[in-house]
Amino acid sequence: MKNKKLVLLSMLLLIASAYIFVMNGNTKKLSAQETIKVEEEKVISSPIATRTAQSDLLTKLKDGWVELPVGSTEGVIENPVNHSKIGFGGRGLDTGTIQNEGYGVVDATGKTPLSEAPVYVPYENSNKLYKRSKPLAPFATEGIGDNWQKLPGNTFWKKGNTLREIIVDEARSVIFVYDLAMEANLNFNVKFSMYNTSNQNKKFSIVESIPLSYSGMGETSIRTLGNNQGFYQTKDGLRMTFKLRNDKGAWFSDFTRYVVGSGGAGGIGSALGNRLILDSWFKDDFSVRGNEATTATPDQIIYSNSHLDPYAHFGAPPKMIAPGEAMVVSHELFIGDEIPYMEIALTPDEFNVYEDHTDFSGNYILSKIPTIGDQGIVKFSYPDGSEEDKDYLGNDTKESLGTFKIPRTSLPKVLNDDTEEIKTYYTDVLATNTKSSAGVVGLVSQEYSIPINVYKFGAKPLAQLIKKGTAFTKKAEELVEKPGILPGHTVSYSYEGALPDTTTIGYKFANVRMTDTTIQPNKTTIIKVPFQVADVLPTPGSLHIGAKDFQEMTTAFEGITAEQVNEKILALSESAAWDADTGSGVGIDLAVESTTLVPNPGPGKYTARLNAKLAGTLKQATKDISITILQEQNVKVAFVDGAGTALHDSITFRGLVGSTLDLTKEATVQDALVAVDKKYYDLVTSPTPETGITIDSTEKTITYTFKKRKQEVRVRFIDENQKTIKAGRILSGEIGSTINVAANASVIKNLADLKADHYELMKVPENETAVLVEPELKIVYYEFKKIEQNLKVAFIDNVGTVLHDVVTLKGPIASTKDLTKEATVQTVVEEVKKKDYDLVTSPMPETGITIDPEEKTVTYTFKKSQGILKVTFLNEGKESIEEPIIITETIGTVVNLATNIDVQAKLKKLKDQHFEFVQSPVNETSEVIKSGERSVSYEFKGMLFVKSFPSKLDFGNKYMIRPFIKGEQPKYDMPLVVADNRANKTAWTLTATLEDSLRSVESPSEVLPRALAYKVKNKEKQYLLKGETLPIEMGTAMSTGIYNISDKWKTSNTGLQLEVFSREIIQKGNYKTSILWQMGSTP
Repeated sequence: MKNKKLVLLSMLLLIASAYIFVMNGNTKKLSAQETIKVEEEKVISSPIATRTAQSDLLTKLKDGWVELPVGSTEGVIENPVNHSKIGFGGRGLDTGTIQNEGYGVVDATGKTPLSEAPVYVPYENSNKLYKRSKPLAPFATEGIGDNWQKLPGNTFWKKGNTLREIIVDEARSVIFVYDLAMEANLNFNVKFSMYNTSNQNKKFSIVESIPLSYSGMGETSIRTLGNNQGFYQTKDGLRMTFKLRNDKGAWFSDFTRYVVGSGGAGGIGSALGNRLILDSWFKDDFSVRGNEATTATPDQIIYSNSHLDPYAHFGAPPKMIAPGEAMVVSHELFIGDEIPYMEIALTPDEFNVYEDHTDFSGNYILSKIPTIGDQGIVKFSYPDGSEEDKDYLGNDTKESLGTFKIPRTSLPKVLNDDTEEIKTYYTDVLATNTKSSAGVVGLVSQEYSIPINVYKFGAKPLAQLIKKGTAFTKKAEELVEKPGILPGHTVSYSYEGALPDTTTIGYKFANVRMTDTTIQPNKTTIIKVPFQVADVLPTPGSLHIGAKDFQEMTTAFEGITAEQVNEKILALSESAAWDADTGSGVGIDLAVESTTLVPNPGPGKYTARLNAKLAGTLKQATKDISITILQEQNVKVAFVDGAGTALHDSITFRGLVGSTLDLTKEATVQDALVAVDKKYYDLVTSPTPETGITIDSTEKTITYTFKKRKQEVRVRFIDENQKTIKAGRILSGEIGSTINVAANASVIKNLADLKADHYELMKVPENETAVLVEPELKIVYYEFKKIEQNLKVAFIDNVGTVLHDVVTLKGPIASTKDLTKEATVQTVVEEVKKKDYDLVTSPMPETGITIDPEEKTVTYTFKKSQGILKVTFLNEGKESIEEPIIITETIGTVVNLATNIDVQAKLKKLKDQHFEFVQSPVNETSEVIKSGERSVSYEFKGMLFVKSFPSKLDFGNKYMIRPFIKGEQPKYDMPLVVADNRANKTAWTLTATLEDSLRSVESPSEVLPRALAYKVKNKEKQYLLKGETLPIEMGTAMSTGIYNISDKWKTSNTGLQLEVFSREIIQKGNYKTSILWQMGSTP
């Protein structure tokens, strides 16, 4: 043993020496400091190697981090909801209890729950690394975190919202690392790592000492968290919490012990015991347990001393740490105002399922959301570490409802394979408020996990020992124990098949069917129960092993390990071990104690001894079994054609040498023969004797031989209408082979003949040069069509203007086209006509245009259609008052009636005839000629008017020789004629108005005011006075529209008269005046 240790030490020396050589680039004599000593089997690390390991680790620890110098304000992490803080002294957090080492924590008001800085006391091999300076010095002086040791070289760092302190102790080959962070549940996380930077394993342990003194809580009891996770203290809305486990009871880190007691006297509620201020509660060797060893209910008081401030110790028991690795301890810490956590609940709140269950879905409700309309995410953290975020929106009740589904893929492939164990998989659910009108951003829900409890359906067998010839009367349920069934379910048991025969001795089995009858009646399984029928039963209280002798081929043990050989022995022997009294195999370990069987064995006889032991007792049993390994050899069956080409994968049979094979009864061989037949091969020869092939001592191959079947390929020549235009040809070949049809002489001749007959080859057979011969008759086609030429049809007007795109028709040369039946042509003709063109000439003969060898063009000629615009002249009764004017022009021509000479002449004529103009046609200046005839009208209104009147009335010369001067029937140059050209004629009245009295020409101031009168037949005369309108004639509607008033003046009974007394005449000479004649309608 000593020699072996010396060899190991020599190897270590060699490694260290090589390392020095590499580092310096040459060899040199070691200095006194660098000397490596061997002392009582203990290796002292090289300082150079240690420094290099430390350097590499420091580089890794600092990668991606930003250093925080003294005076920085960035060394703080703040809770976004209650604004408590954790951080490093001198770098943004100053509590008075921390200096340039370790961490501190304060609430929103700046108060800290710690009377002094927490310290970590590190151990190596159960010895403190740092000894206290005085015998009764505080325990904290032996730790890291309160500047007691004043270790040089500590640095501070930040990455994101995570803080880090690195402390290097080169002399002891240790690096300490503080990591401070904020958890999703709004707890601070404090992690302390102790790295081994030596080149050998070391046994580390750590105790954290925390002096608790939260302001105002001195008399407040400290209570346990649920599931023994840690402890808390609360008062007046303030809370302090330390957690070392999660809500499922798993420790966060290597901290697996904790205790709360007084600084003066500790002891889990005891008034006496170790003083926590002076030393570790757990002792240096961790021989003392703490609060974690007690079964505490949630909120149970674990400390209530009102006179002394409490202390807490957290412990990580000794653990071997490899070089470059670390002991890691951590806990969560909450301080400050209680947080109004949101609450989340899932339905169902747990899953109890069997191992084959796949659906894990349900609903959730998030309540106590701070404000209506707040938004956030619900994070589902699945068992495999994957995560899923679901958005939420606070409703009118400050809640949010949703659904969830835990993916089956996030769980292990096998959920449970042990009926005795319930395996639980947790999904953590946490909601975080990310958007809030009340500013409550970062608030989370209380911690929540939904468990999936998986039960393996089945039971453990209770093996049976029965004396030969004894009747077996037990019920099926008496043959099983420890059933794995869901809570609230019941099962039934029944025998499956016949029970073992108890009249003969031997190792046998009974099958018990177990069925879930309550909720899942289709859930069932078979439990195989061992039976040992014997002449003499084993001694009561002993163990019994049941196992069978077996035989197996050598291949079963080829290429495996000795351990796997043992596993196969247990399986192939169907071995089981049980208590002879109870039949239970629970707690019994059955193994192969020894065996002559080895991996890759040859044929022969072997033995194995099985051993059974009951845990926690001295009970054991053994059993010897025999194993026969048989010699085997291969026979290969091949399937080939005449050339030896394989038509199917060969089939290998392995059997005992000297045994025979009946190939006609081997399903794989018969299936292969069918498969080759389906490839269109005919069997030629079979192995003989096919029903009795002997397995020889060496491998051999036997053969089935086949030949390929033949089939025809027929070649046909058709036109585009699938009609045969040339006699076909018949070719043949082996199925699966190919034929070059294009190279066949008869086919080549037919193709040449058709080309000479002016046929154009349009389509050749697919794969023409390699047409596959198939099992069924195949017909391939050469498709032709007569050579064609274009016939172009043009559409122009009478001056050669193109009216439409040319239509191109195609047809066999010398064939004809009936253009009257060509839809594309007739469609264009109709389209042109719709554009107001008239067809003038068509191609001739339109019904039989010949397709010439050369392309030609035929023409349809059109001329623009004409339209008629009829211009009428109407009175107010819509009656024509003048002959209309007919204007004929090409359709589309724009006519300006306002400048048309004929129209304007008509208008002038009607105006001269005293018709009053009313309106013109709407588009008078731009009337468009359209297809057919169209009318537009000028409208007038008839008038009553004086058609003519005397421009001069001459009474002649009158002499004053008489006292009364009278004059009648004056001479006039124009008759007085009135007219009525209205559509609806009515009675009328003619009035006369003397515009001025009869006035002397020579002396205009002399007038004769009553000199003129108008006499109507048989009526008194009436004097015409200046400015007065006097009706002088009335008439009825004039059928002719013309009435000559002056015709009545031819007698003295009617007309204008001159009457004046001579005495009224002062001035002799000529007199004159003007008369206004007016016509009016009489009502």
